[in-house]
Amino acid sequence: ETSAFLLSYHARFSHPFIGLSNNIATVLVMVLPILVAIGWCYRSKHWYLAASFSFVALVATMSRGVLLGLVLAVGITGLLWFAVHGRFNKGIIRLLIFFLTAMVAGMTIFFYSSPSALQHLDGRFSFYNVDSRLLAYKATLGVILAHPVTGVGGGVGLGEAVSSTSLHSVHNAYLQALFWYGIPLGLVVAFVPLLLPLVTSRLFAVRGVPRIFRRGIVIALLAVAMSNLFESSWEGSMLRLLTYVLIGWCISMLHVLNIDAEKERRGIR
Repeated sequence: ETSAFLLSYHARFSHPFIGLSNNIATVLVMVLPILVAIGWCYRSKHWYLAASFSFVALVATMSRGVLLGLVLAVGITGLLWFAVHGRFNKGIIRLLIFFLTAMVAGMTIFFYSSPSALQHLDGRFSFYNVDSRLLAYKATLGVILAHPVTGVGGGVGLGEAVSSTSLHSVHNAYLQALFWYGIPLGLVVAFVPLLLPLVTSRLFAVRGVPRIFRRGIVIALLAVAMSNLFESSWEGSMLRLLTYVLIGWCISMLHVLNIDAEKERRGIR
């Protein structure tokens, strides 16, 4: 078990304090849209460069759940944009091409400098991992139906005593909530991460920089919410703390930008 931990730590981009790749990926997926939004607001190549490095680092974590969450978040917001405007933004398309190019270049360097990462890559796409997660989902649903009201208890060690399939990691935060707390309370707990991007999207109505920055925050929160479909939970108190701090920091910056924009609109210095 220790050797597997060390292999995952060194083969995938990880952090000595935040933790393994899934943890640092969660932080990066929140930072990335914010950097892009700032770069878009001020047309700054420096912020785009910082965002491209963050994106390459995110891909280097090889965290499938977080990467899928980012793809879903960008896809959902892109489709909503198309539904409202009837077209895709050409600037966004150029930006996507830029990031894909940066990803190819960055990952080529990463794999060349870390042969163990390239060896580890095959296992990230094996059908065995997919099958094991599907079995865990099926077993989890069975336990939820067996304990629909009370669940099995928050933070309980979920081994074969609870199910014939080991459920130490459900790999779905929403199923995990229903599993731990039962359906009534679990739905409340699961709904909060999904509600946060919606609430943020309704904050402030001033145009310009605050609105663009708000979109970046919404995409960041939506990416975390979508990644919870493939990750069981935030793995460690450090990650939870950073996530809460990032959310508070983003909302505070949005509030300040909104005040400045409102003063500018009224001609107040």
